Amino acid sequence: MKAMQWNFCLFLLFIACKCPAPAAASKNSQEPARPPLTHVLSENYGGSEEESLQIIRSQAGLKKFFAKVNQTRKPGIPLPKVNFEEQTVLVYCPGRTQNGESSGLEVTQMREDKILVQPVLKNRQDKSTATAVTLPFELYTMPRTDMEIELQKRGTP
Repeated sequence: MKAMQWNFCLFLLFIACKCPAPAAASKNSQEPARPPLTHVLSENYGGSEEESLQIIRSQAGLKKFFAKVNQTRKPGIPLPKVNFEEQTVLVYCPGRTQNGESSGLEVTQMREDKILVQPVLKNRQDKSTATAVTLPFELYTMPRTDMEIELQKRGTP
């Protein structure tokens, strides 16, 4: 008899734990999931003078970007391995920076026709510390998409 009561209590506990999960899933299904960005590479030199976002969807495009970056490097930075059948590459250049500032990217919004990404300040050193002016770039991968990917400026809603 006690074993039957024990089994019934476990059954009720199991059902109680499972009930909230479907409600949470339906809430999340209303808003499209934001694709994850995977950080692949950061470098202090090789980016552009102005803030920019490059979307690379082919191996040839990646080779072209790294040919430009590696013009003044000996040895050059090796090309990261990317499966372009499954991934899209985003290269974010924050422009001319100084004082050890470094920026990253995050997906802020996903719409029917486009994905919005925004820079996020990751690291800032004390302003009194003298450092070199750099032209950094950050390389990210995300699941392959043919949607337009747009860069939002900092502070833009």
